[in-house]
Amino acid sequence: MKMNSYTTPRRNYKHRKIGMTYQQSSCATTTPRMSPMPNKRLRSHHTTTPRAVTTAPRNIVQTTENNDRYIPSRRHSMNIEVCRRALNWNEKEEKKKQDGKNPLQKEFQRRMMSSLCNLPVGALNEDCQPSGFLSFGNRNKEQSQILLGNNENNNTPRGILERPESHDTLRTVLLQHSREDDTSDARFLKKKMHRKINNEPFKVFSAPIVNDFYLNHISWGANNILATACGTELILWNAMSGTSQHFFTTDDPEKLITSVSWLPSISSNAIAIGMSDSSIHLYDVEHHMHVRQFYGHDKRVASLAWCGQTLSSGSHDTSILQHDIRCRRSVHSYIGHGMEICSLKWNEESMTLASGANDNTICLWDASMSGQRFHNKKFGTTSPRLRLTEHTAAVKALDWCPFQRNLLASGGGNNDKTIKFWDTCSGKLKNSMKTESQVSSIVWAKDARELCTAHGSNDNQLKLWKYPTMELFKELDGHDSRVLGMEMSPDGSSVVSVSADETLQFWNVFETPKMTRSSSSSALWGELSFGVPSIR
Repeated sequence: MKMNSYTTPRRNYKHRKIGMTYQQSSCATTTPRMSPMPNKRLRSHHTTTPRAVTTAPRNIVQTTENNDRYIPSRRHSMNIEVCRRALNWNEKEEKKKQDGKNPLQKEFQRRMMSSLCNLPVGALNEDCQPSGFLSFGNRNKEQSQILLGNNENNNTPRGILERPESHDTLRTVLLQHSREDDTSDARFLKKKMHRKINNEPFKVFSAPIVNDFYLNHISWGANNILATACGTELILWNAMSGTSQHFFTTDDPEKLITSVSWLPSISSNAIAIGMSDSSIHLYDVEHHMHVRQFYGHDKRVASLAWCGQTLSSGSHDTSILQHDIRCRRSVHSYIGHGMEICSLKWNEESMTLASGANDNTICLWDASMSGQRFHNKKFGTTSPRLRLTEHTAAVKALDWCPFQRNLLASGGGNNDKTIKFWDTCSGKLKNSMKTESQVSSIVWAKDARELCTAHGSNDNQLKLWKYPTMELFKELDGHDSRVLGMEMSPDGSSVVSVSADETLQFWNVFETPKMTRSSSSSALWGELSFGVPSIR
């Protein structure tokens, strides 16, 4: 009997891969993901772990990890100012504004927009808008590169920003190249405006000045009156009316006027006069009345300076006294110099006093340190906050910078002949400039980064400098002897120099500040430049 063979059904080996599935992933290599294993308490010891398959399917695409976003960089292909202006531009309103302007005003606006948006002038149309920017239509590659500021052609100007983060501020466009057929743009931006400065003084007065380097002979008040100490006499000259008057004469021929200083107020006509007998007199010029007399020094008073209602005086006895004009006695004393004090200057905030002396030093005093009052005929004394000792001769020329705080300019005498600039916070010497003669006075321009210096022996002239380069761009020769001092006019356009040749000479050296160019200022001060036509 033939027996039928029994064949065992072929097992489906796919069941062995139960729980094992392949999954495409974004990773570079993939492995089979196993299903969660059952609880160990329910799993029998006869069960075996399925064998993991290490070969990945061929259809898996490998990608870069964590690279699901793409952010383009428009740093070199987009002008932020142009984009902002294009979004905020109202075509109708802008065209109405442009219709009322003449060609000169339109061209000026185009150049201003070129500087503000860092674009060449050629990329702006007559309406002061970028040509074809964000408009639908074809534009060749050269026009696009010019508009975006990325033109690589050397024949086309390209604007360069000094700092990438300065796109929200006004800035200067530096031209790297200029086209041969359009050189007017470069000339317009590179052109320097030079003003005319007359080589001769526009007015000269004769005055019998005492030839003493350490005295302060002149003071030009805010009321536009120039006070001049001529030995025993005080002469006042009114710049508005052009008249002069004899105001004061000492009762003793040997009693000389050694310093004068106006109270710095437009409505005030008070003037302080320092004498060779150590006394100080306060006068009301308008009423011709003697107001008060101050004592406290032992020798002549060579320098005076005002700080509100307080008068500072420097003497040959090496001391600086503070006088409150509302009382008769001195309220404070500054002790720090070793020889005669020949210059005093308060800063604009009236917080720091700078003093120069014949001991070749500059001392800086804080107003907050002089709060002590007069008690029992003894007043408080203060030591200087800083002592500057870089000069090698007497320091008479002192002036505070009007546009930068804590910057002081000083000039040395005949053995020094230098102009120095100081940081009064730290006492650090920022710059030193060697000149050919002694420096007797320094004044800063009110509306420009310039300064004027008066010089004594060897040169006997006035010099104009650019700051901070200290470029000498003008020398004014007019005196026959050394210049002893210099004062600036209230409007800031002119200076007067006093010399040992017994003359007062008036010079137009600075531009008139903008705040004094209005009609209201003209009505207040009268005719500027002492009644003569101004060259500006």
